[in-house]
Amino acid sequence: MEALKRYVVVAAALLLCAFALSSTTVVRAVADKVGSVFVSNDVANAVPVLVTNGERAPSSHVTVVHLAPSNAGYRQQFADGSSAGADFAIPPGQVLVVTDIEVTFRRGAAAAGQTASYFLQSTDATVPGQQTRARLQATLNAEGNGADTRHLQTGIVFAATNSLTDSLPAINTFDVAVLRGYLTADR
Repeated sequence: MEALKRYVVVAAALLLCAFALSSTTVVRAVADKVGSVFVSNDVANAVPVLVTNGERAPSSHVTVVHLAPSNAGYRQQFADGSSAGADFAIPPGQVLVVTDIEVTFRRGAAAAGQTASYFLQSTDATVPGQQTRARLQATLNAEGNGADTRHLQTGIVFAATNSLTDSLPAINTFDVAVLRGYLTADR
C-alpha cells in the first residue's frame, strides 16, 4: 500500500512538471507567432472594418433648402422631394450638425464675371447678434450662374436655440442653398 502511494505521488509530480513545461512551450509558441504578424490592407488582403459611431437612423438625416426669391427661410425637404410648410426649427434637446453645403447662384447675364457670396449665419435666441458660420463664393459665368459646395468632415453644430439665416438676396435672384446634415442628442 505504501508503494502505491509513492507511485501516485511520483505520477502526480511528473504530471505537474509536464503541464508546467508544456504551458511554457505553448506561451513561447504563441509569442513567436504574435511577433511575426503582418497586416496588409489592399485588394488581395482587405482588412474588415466595422463603423459603429457613423450609423444613424435615416430619420436623423436632415436636408434643408432656402430658395432666395421666396420669403420663407430654410424648409426641410423630405425623401419624397416634398418640403415642409413651415421654416425648419431644431427640436429642443437636439443639435443640427451640418456636414454639406451646396449653393447655386443664378443672377442673370448682367452679373457675368461678378463674384457671388453666400454666408451661412445663425441667430441664437440666447446670444445677441448674428454669427457667420460658413462662407462660399463663386465667380459667375457668362450666363450669370455659378456654384460652390463644401463637405465638412467634422460639421458645423447648431443648437436648438439657433435659427438658420443666410446672406442670399431676397429679390432679383434665383439662388438656392441646400444644407445637409443630421440631428443628434445635445449632450
